[in-house]
Amino acid sequence: MAELKSKALKNKENRAEKLLDEACAIIADQGLSALSARVLADKIGCSVGSIYNVYHDLDDLIMRANSRTLVDLGMALTLTQSIVLRDDPLKRLLTAARIYLDFCQANPRRWAAIFEHLLEEGRDIPDWHLEDHYRLFTFIKEPIADLKADMSDEELTILARSLFSGVHGIISLGRQIRLKPLSHEVIWQQVELIVTSFVKGFADEGV
Repeated sequence: MAELKSKALKNKENRAEKLLDEACAIIADQGLSALSARVLADKIGCSVGSIYNVYHDLDDLIMRANSRTLVDLGMALTLTQSIVLRDDPLKRLLTAARIYLDFCQANPRRWAAIFEHLLEEGRDIPDWHLEDHYRLFTFIKEPIADLKADMSDEELTILARSLFSGVHGIISLGRQIRLKPLSHEVIWQQVELIVTSFVKGFADEGV
C-alpha cells in the first residue's frame, strides 16, 4: 500500500512538473493570452480535469510559471552581482538595472506575463509568490543601505520600490509599440540616467 501511495505521489509530482514546463514554454513562445487549460491538456495528452488534481486552478499554475521567471532573473542577478565590487553601490545598482533590462529584452513574453496576470477581485496573492518578488528587492536594498546606513528596513523597501518603479517604467514604456519603441541602448541610457541621478542625490545630501 505504501509503495502504491509513493508511486501515485511521484506520478502527481511528474505531471505537475510537466504541466509547469509546458505552461512556461507556451508563455515564452506565444504570451500569457495563449495559455488555457484545454491547450495544456492537449499539449501533454491529459484531461482538463487532471490538471486540477495537481494545481488548484489555472491562476495557481500561472503564478508558478511567473515565479520560475522571477527565480531565473534572481539567478542572473546573483551570478553577475558576485563579481561587482561590494563597496561601489552605484556600480551594483547599474549592474542590476542592466541585467533587468537585458532579461526583459531576452524574455519579453515571460516578463510581460508577470505584470499581465491578474487575480480575481478579493483573492490574495499567495505568500510564496510574494516572497519570490520581494527576494529580488534585496539586489536594490543592499546597495541603497550602503549609501545611507541609518535607514530602517521599511524606508529601504520604499526606496527600493521607488527606484524599481522608475526603471521598470522606463523599460515598459520604452518597449510600447503604440508609443514607438525605443532601441535597447536608448532605453539603457535612460535607465542609467535615473539610477545615477538617484545615487547622486544621496551624495549631494552629504551622506
